[in-house]
Amino acid sequence: MVTVARVIFDKVTQEVVSLVKQYSADEIQVPIRAVYKPSIGYIMTAKRSDLGNSIPEEFVNVTLKKQAVSFTTLDLIKLNNRLSSVVIEINLLTEKAIQNVAEVIRENITVLYRVSEAIGLVDMVVSFAHYCTLHSCVVPEFSDTINVVQGRHPVLEAIGREVVSNNVNTTSATFTIVSGPNMGGKSTYLRQIIYMVIMAQIGSL
Repeated sequence: MVTVARVIFDKVTQEVVSLVKQYSADEIQVPIRAVYKPSIGYIMTAKRSDLGNSIPEEFVNVTLKKQAVSFTTLDLIKLNNRLSSVVIEINLLTEKAIQNVAEVIRENITVLYRVSEAIGLVDMVVSFAHYCTLHSCVVPEFSDTINVVQGRHPVLEAIGREVVSNNVNTTSATFTIVSGPNMGGKSTYLRQIIYMVIMAQIGSL
């Protein structure tokens, strides 16, 4: 039904275009164009210089502006009324279709949640496999300390940036001070450690 309504809408719109062309080419032989306004539908406009001082009697609701004239005709009003009815019907049918879809979703929401979780899990595993295939990764060994040899920033490496390998060893230290000049890479170094620890814990390294 929505498709039928849309076909009717397109057909009426083409009739509006044809009507404007008829007035422009045959009736008054003045360039006229159709303008759509959501509040009233289609109207016609023309330059005041083209119309001159005489406005045809079949033009109604005439609005004179500085350089243009807007107007409509009884035939155009009828077409606008048809368009308005079609739009209302399309909106009602669309709303009904959306309600039907929402009802189906509500009835199967549990299954959809499980499917989305499964897709998310598969996507995560594939992403891990893709990253490990393209980069030199190792199987981590877990202990009470952090000992990374030639670790690299995983995000920068994944986007193709050239990265510098760094070592991290907290075996003989309770805390570590990272110092250096501004823009020297201190924050990048710390993020690298955090990213590698998180990725190791979730099984991607």
